[in-house]
Amino acid sequence: MTGNRYDWDAIRALNPIEDVIARTVPLKRAGREYKGLCPFHNERTPSFHVMPEKGFYHCFGCGAHGDVIDFVAGTQGISTMDALEQLARGDAAKVRMSASDRDARDSLLAERDAEHERQRATATAKARKRWDDAPECDEHPYLTRKVVGAHSCRQEAGRLLLPIYGTDGEILSVQTIDDAGGKMFQKGAPTKGGRMWIGIHLGRTVLCEGYATGASIHEATADQVCVTFSKGNMVHVARELAAAGMPIVLAADTNAAAEMRALAAELGCTVVVPTVEKDFNDQAVAQGVTSVLATFTKALRAHAEEKRRADEEEAAESQPVDLWKRFDPPAFPAGLLPDVIERFAVGRSTQMGVDPGGLAMSALTACAAVIRDRIKVKVKEHEDWYESARIWTMLVGDPSYKKSPIMKAATRAVKRLDKEMLYESNKALAQWQEDGGTKSGDPKPASPRLRMEDATMEAAQEICKDSPDGVLCLQDELSAFFGGIEKYSGKGGGAKDRGFWLQAYGGGEYSVDRIGRGRYLIDCVSITMLGGVQPDPIRRIVSEASDDGLIQRFLPVILRPSEVGTDAPAGDVQDEYDGLIQRLFHLQPPSSILGELSLRFDEGARRIREQLEVKHHRQVQHMESVNRKLASHIGKFDGLFPRLCLVWHCIDHVTSSDERSPAMEISEATAAKVAQFMHSYIMRHSLAFYATTIGVSQDQDQLCEVAGYILAKRLEEISMRTLGRGSRTMRRLTREEGGRIFEQLEAFGWLEQVNKRSDAPSWKVNPEVHTLFIAKADEERFRRHEARAAILDMLGE
Repeated sequence: MTGNRYDWDAIRALNPIEDVIARTVPLKRAGREYKGLCPFHNERTPSFHVMPEKGFYHCFGCGAHGDVIDFVAGTQGISTMDALEQLARGDAAKVRMSASDRDARDSLLAERDAEHERQRATATAKARKRWDDAPECDEHPYLTRKVVGAHSCRQEAGRLLLPIYGTDGEILSVQTIDDAGGKMFQKGAPTKGGRMWIGIHLGRTVLCEGYATGASIHEATADQVCVTFSKGNMVHVARELAAAGMPIVLAADTNAAAEMRALAAELGCTVVVPTVEKDFNDQAVAQGVTSVLATFTKALRAHAEEKRRADEEEAAESQPVDLWKRFDPPAFPAGLLPDVIERFAVGRSTQMGVDPGGLAMSALTACAAVIRDRIKVKVKEHEDWYESARIWTMLVGDPSYKKSPIMKAATRAVKRLDKEMLYESNKALAQWQEDGGTKSGDPKPASPRLRMEDATMEAAQEICKDSPDGVLCLQDELSAFFGGIEKYSGKGGGAKDRGFWLQAYGGGEYSVDRIGRGRYLIDCVSITMLGGVQPDPIRRIVSEASDDGLIQRFLPVILRPSEVGTDAPAGDVQDEYDGLIQRLFHLQPPSSILGELSLRFDEGARRIREQLEVKHHRQVQHMESVNRKLASHIGKFDGLFPRLCLVWHCIDHVTSSDERSPAMEISEATAAKVAQFMHSYIMRHSLAFYATTIGVSQDQDQLCEVAGYILAKRLEEISMRTLGRGSRTMRRLTREEGGRIFEQLEAFGWLEQVNKRSDAPSWKVNPEVHTLFIAKADEERFRRHEARAAILDMLGE
C-alpha cells in the first residue's frame, strides 16, 4: 500500500491539526495560533505552537516540526503511513482504501514483522555466543594506537570485541574493531537503543559515540561512560536515560556539536565538546588526559552557573510584576566596555558634566560608523546570515542634558576624517574637470563621504551611492527626522522614505528610480545613525508611528541630568579615542587568495549567541500580547548582538595589534562582555524608554485600573462579570478588551486562568499580589473611598 493511493490533502482537511493535537496536548489560544507544552520533550514553559492557517506545528524548544500526519506518527511512535491510515479511517471513501486493501496490508505487515523478529532473534543469539566464547582482552594494537586501556573488552580472531547491551541488560549485538580501526556489527542484530558501559555509576553518566572516546573520558574523569556507537543512537539513548531521571552529560564529537547542543538544551543537561578536531580520544592523544579533564570541568562548571542563573530568572518571572513601578535607567556599567571607550566616557563626562553612558554609546556608534561595511561576521555556522558594525543610537533628554556636546565629542574624529575625504574628492574632481570632464572619456570620480547631517532620503541616496563602506548620519533633533518622514505619509511618500531607512539599517543593495535621472543601483546602503531627541516629542512619535519597526531599531539612551563640568584637563582620553577612530577607519577585512573573508564566532561565543537567541525569543513571546512595540524592539537584539561583538572585537584588535585586518574569530570573552552589556545596560534603558513613552503595557491605564480593583477588593478570582462591577473605566471595556487585559495580567503573573470555556472564562488571582502590594491596596481603597465621599458630598448626602 503506497502513499500515492491516499488523498493526503483530503486527510489533512478532514482532520484539523488543532483538533487532533488538542486531544493530546492542552492548548491555549495565542492570537491566530495555539500554544502548549511540547509532547516531544520535557519543558515547564510552553514553546510548542500550532498554526491552523498554515497547517503545521513547531516547537521552539526542541525544533519538532510537521503537519497533522507527522504529529500522529511522532507521538504514537508509528510510521507516516500508519499515521496516514489512522487519520483516514474517519472517511474511507475519500481516501480510496477498501476493507480488503486494509486486511491485505495488515496481513503483509504482520508477516513481515514476524520474519524480521525471527531474523533479529537469530542474529542476537549468534552475537551472545560470540561474546561467551571470546577470551578476555588485555592488549590490542588498536588500543595501543589509541592510547587507552581495555575496559570490558574481549578478543575474537585477533580483533577487539565489544558488547552492545539492551535496556534489559542482555547482549543485543557485538562490534568488532580490527588493527586499523575498521568496525563491524553483528549482521542482522539490532543496535538501536544499544549501549556499552565503562566504569561504575558515581553520580553521573557520560554518553559518547565510540569506544576509544569513551575510554579516554573514563580514564580522565573516572565517570561512568555509556558508549552508544553512533550519533543517532546517542540521541535515542540520551532521551531514554534522561526520561528515567539519570543525570547525564553529552560528550559530542566536533562534527555533531550543533546537534548535541540542541539535544542538551532539550534535556537540560551538559554538553562537552573537545578542543581538537574530531573527538575526546584525539584530544587525549594530542594533549593528554589532564586536558580532557580540564575541558569537562570547565563545561560542567559553566553549565552549573547557567542553570543557577536560569533558576533565578524563573523564580523572578514567577513573581507578579509591579505595574506601577518606575523603570529608571541604569547607571554607567564599569568593566564591560573596551578600555579606551570606558576611559573616554568617564574622563570627558567629568570634564563636561554629562552622563558617561551617553558618551559611551555615542562613541560606540561612531566606532561602528568607521568600521567598513565589508568587515562582516557570519552569525550562524550553517546559515548565510552576515552582519556588519551598524547601530542606531537615540539620546533622550531635555535641552539642558547636553546632547549636542556629547555627540560633538564622540564624532570629532569622524568629522575630521570626512573633511579629509571631501578635500581629496574635490581635488580629484577638479583634476577630472581640468582633463576635459566627460569629454575625456573617464568617468566622473566618486565622492565618498563618512558623515551626513539632517539629510533627506534623496540626499542620503546620493551620498550612499559613492560610499559603499558606510556613512554616519548625525541627527541633532530626531523628531525632525521622523517628522520629515511622516509629513508625506498621506501621499505614500512616507512609506517610501521608511522603506529606504529600513534598508539603510539592514544594509545591502538598493535600487533607485528617479524621473528625469533614470535608474541606478546603490551597491551598499549602510548608514549608522546617532541623534538626540526630547522626551515629549518622542512620546508622541512612538505612540503614533507606524508599526514597521523603524523606531524600534534605535537603541534609546535615557540621559541623566547634566551637572556643572570641571575646568580641569581630562588627560589624553580625547586624543586617544580620536586615534582609535583613525585606526578603525583604516582597518581592512581579512582576505585570502579567494577574496575577502568573514569573521566567525569561536565555540564559546557561538554558545552564548545561541543562549541569547533562546532568551530573546522567550522575551518576545511574553511581551507580544503586552507591549508590541517593546516586543518588536527586543526582536532586533539577535541582530544587534553580532554587530556589537564586531565593534568590541575590532576595537580590541586595533588597540593591541598593528595588523591591518582583525583576527578571524570573535572570542567567548568578547561575546560574554557584549551579552552582559546588552542585558544590564541596553535592555534596561529600553525598558525605561518604552515604559516611559507608552507604559509597561499598551493598555496601561485600563490594566492598572483592573489591577487596583483586584487589590482594593482583595479578590481571589476574577471573571468577565467582574468588569461590570468595577469602575466606569472597567465597565466601558468590551468583552474582547477585557479578555486582552486579563491575558496581560496573566503574562505579568497576576492571574492564572482556571476556566477556559469561551462563554464563561475565569482566572484565579495569584495570592502573592495581596502580599507584595499591601501599600498599593491601601492606597487604592483610600482613593476609591475618597472618590465616593466626594460624589456624596456634591449630592448633599
